[in-house]
Amino acid sequence: MPVAELCIYHTPHPSATRRVSPDAYWYASSGGVPACLFLLCAVVAIHAGGLDRNERVNLFPDFLERLVERSRPPRAMRYRIQNDRQGLLRSRHWVETVVGAWTPHVQRDTPPVPQIVGALVALDGFPEESRMQGLWIAREALAFSQKSFPSLENFAREVCFGNFVSGRRRESAGPETVGADGNQNEREFYAQTTENPSRAVTRAAEREWALSLLGFLPDSSASPNEQEVNRAYRRLVWEAHPDHGAPASDAADRLEALQCARSLLTNTEEDLTA
Repeated sequence: MPVAELCIYHTPHPSATRRVSPDAYWYASSGGVPACLFLLCAVVAIHAGGLDRNERVNLFPDFLERLVERSRPPRAMRYRIQNDRQGLLRSRHWVETVVGAWTPHVQRDTPPVPQIVGALVALDGFPEESRMQGLWIAREALAFSQKSFPSLENFAREVCFGNFVSGRRRESAGPETVGADGNQNEREFYAQTTENPSRAVTRAAEREWALSLLGFLPDSSASPNEQEVNRAYRRLVWEAHPDHGAPASDAADRLEALQCARSLLTNTEEDLTA
């Protein structure tokens, strides 16, 4: 019998824009919120191994930093949170009690980015203190390495309930010792212990992706002006539209990615969530 469970719906194949629709965390009275945070740690730790270097070192740490203040994720991650689940695959992760100890079951045959994104977005259903604890736990889980910590179960227990931070014992108070002013304490602890990459690195990755998608050379010293960006955008939209012979199967993702790239290069704000 599971004590915590999370289902995440996501695109069935790699696409220009990843689509994610997470359920809220479910938990039994015997597990409570701690069981959900234990599950979060396991999901992030397992799937962190499937991230590329830019995702693991730049994009996801930046995403976590933005989630602290509930701001939008980096556009370079190219995903959309949606409620409609038609055409999406379902991944199921859960925690059960085995011989008196919690044991995580993480579905591994799935793309890693939607799993981590879904697990983080689903934290919105928790009280602020628990949400902040979840973000702290996720930051630790992104650094999980089976070479330094062979047992996932022991790693998750140490991160969630022990005295562990970034491969060493911590001396300062962690998220499980948050006091009456828990939200502020947790924010301060998170800011002090997270080695966030420069936002400039993330912005550069976003710009490189947008330039490539619109047909410009990312390493070119001359940046296209707004007129050139709009001209390239209109041409590619025409080519990508099913009415002009393009495949209809991935047209929506392609058109959405083009729109995102144009907005990034022309500094127009487009909301990527729905």
